[in-house]
Amino acid sequence: MPVRSIIVVVLMHGFLKSTKSLLLQSILLFRRLWQAQLFKVYILRREPSGALERPWAKPTSVVQQLMELAQSLGDAVAVA
Repeated sequence: MPVRSIIVVVLMHGFLKSTKSLLLQSILLFRRLWQAQLFKVYILRREPSGALERPWAKPTSVVQQLMELAQSLGDAVAVA
């Protein structure tokens, strides 16, 4: 859960009197909810097939994507 982002928003609102961050956080909360796979399966009653089929694949991190890219580039250099 985005606990850290909620804490940051509360601190920004408390100390800096910033209300834009509260508005943005409330909008992004609904966006994250709409994109959540559990919400799609159980609330929207979508058929759990394809990307919604369990077990759900974990999203790849940026570091993992860069490592795969470096490995593929290394393979391409070794072939040439």
